Amino acid sequence: MADPSTTCEGNTLALTVIAPPADWDARIKVARVGLIAGVNRTYRVEHAGRSADVAPGAPSTEFAGLPVQGGWRLSTPLGPSEACGRNVPRSLIIEVSSTCAP
Repeated sequence: MADPSTTCEGNTLALTVIAPPADWDARIKVARVGLIAGVNRTYRVEHAGRSADVAPGAPSTEFAGLPVQGGWRLSTPLGPSEACGRNVPRSLIIEVSSTCAP
């Protein structure tokens, strides 16, 4: 079943995920955001009023110090052989390295 927050419009696939406060203590802060191994596309990541393009092998520190909890919007342009409704990425995955603030 597809996540209801997933949209595919024009040439962009997007998804919003929520790290709920009940599951993520506010003291857990973002250190950097990167892509997991094997992901070979750039993502636009938005969280807490900030945004950054995150490319393979190039983690971003744009979100450093922000709480992990809250909404995360991930989007990626579709490639030449991809189209909304067919041949789209099976998942949008980011890796958030975190620290625990005192």
